[in-house]
Amino acid sequence: MNELVRQLSAIRVAQRKNEVWRHVDFSDYLTDDMQLPQPTVLADAVPSEQHSLIDGHYHPATHRPSGVDIISMGEARAKGLIGTEASSATNPYDQLNAEHYTDGFFVRAHGTSLSDGAPLYLRTEGRQRGATLTHTRSIVRVEEGCQLSIVRSDEGMDENTGFASDVTEFYLGRNASLAYYEMQNLGSRKALLSQLHVHMEEGATLQMGIFTLNGGYVRNHCEVHMHGEHCNCHIAGLYLMDRKQQTDDYVFVDHQCPNCTSREVFKGIMDDMAHAVFHGHVRVDEGAVGTNASQSNKNILLTDKAGVHAQPFLEIYNDDVMCSHGTTTGQLDEQAMFYLRSRGISERTARTLLLYAFCDEVIQTVSLPKLRTRMSDLVKKRLHGELTPCADCVLHCSTPCNGPDANFRIDTSVL
Repeated sequence: MNELVRQLSAIRVAQRKNEVWRHVDFSDYLTDDMQLPQPTVLADAVPSEQHSLIDGHYHPATHRPSGVDIISMGEARAKGLIGTEASSATNPYDQLNAEHYTDGFFVRAHGTSLSDGAPLYLRTEGRQRGATLTHTRSIVRVEEGCQLSIVRSDEGMDENTGFASDVTEFYLGRNASLAYYEMQNLGSRKALLSQLHVHMEEGATLQMGIFTLNGGYVRNHCEVHMHGEHCNCHIAGLYLMDRKQQTDDYVFVDHQCPNCTSREVFKGIMDDMAHAVFHGHVRVDEGAVGTNASQSNKNILLTDKAGVHAQPFLEIYNDDVMCSHGTTTGQLDEQAMFYLRSRGISERTARTLLLYAFCDEVIQTVSLPKLRTRMSDLVKKRLHGELTPCADCVLHCSTPCNGPDANFRIDTSVL
């Protein structure tokens, strides 16, 4: 058996009793013939604004926002810019990644602004044929008082078998601000383990959105640690899965200091035999007085074979807090359906309108207008399906959903 595949399988067995990892099972996407990807010689040019990890190796773009430095992890390591961050690990999957990652992004923001600075576009894609196993690792540093927005896409809609483990460490200095949006659009034979570890100093602000549009098995593991007072984080997620696809979102927010705020909003729509897991964990330390934290997870099941396992969890060690959590799972609102049908709207159109309205709360959390429009289009296309003529659809995407001009790539180059 491939040694890395063997180690991944061993981790799964060892973590069966660990509440954080017990639902994770990549075994259907790991094969003995998996190979590490080789550096790719690109026949086409990398889009001028998209810094890319293609088959696990860095391909720079010609453009970057003012005040932002970006190089490969390999180059950063050679220049001595990486301390212990790239080798530190919080779980066995993280440790395996730290030992075997091939490359990644090293980003340092030291002067850009969310209000007038362009976002940094990052892209991850697999092009190599055959079964591949990829480990990548990145570091993002936003220095004191600086602001940065990042748009990242994980793409690969081909039917090659693949497993990708990606870890990103974020370090936000005092009064720093980061807006980070990750969009995932993968084929049904691909599995992704995405780990995001965020460290926030006093007064730092985090706006994060995770959008899972497709994928055989997608695990999003997010940890946020607030090391100073007056930190503020807002994490939103949307997952739209069908067939036998699976998604698993774990969010841990650690309130270590007083007067910090966190908000989590995750929503999902599951069709056919798709399955989702949401595990939200907010921890409030004894000294973290004045904490304001909320969790919300809502799901719609479109068939009786779809499923969701939701587990919001609050761990609070002082009384001077405002904390709430809740989860709901059900079908479309029958009264709302009846109201729309009674006004002459077809069942399919009524269903599509209600599903999009359900998703819109998460879409509206995106602070970048062009990205918000693009995400709205992608969600509409995902809900629309391939068989409905665009002329008969009530959602009115900006580009066709089917026919020769259809495009369901994330494609941040159009933003």
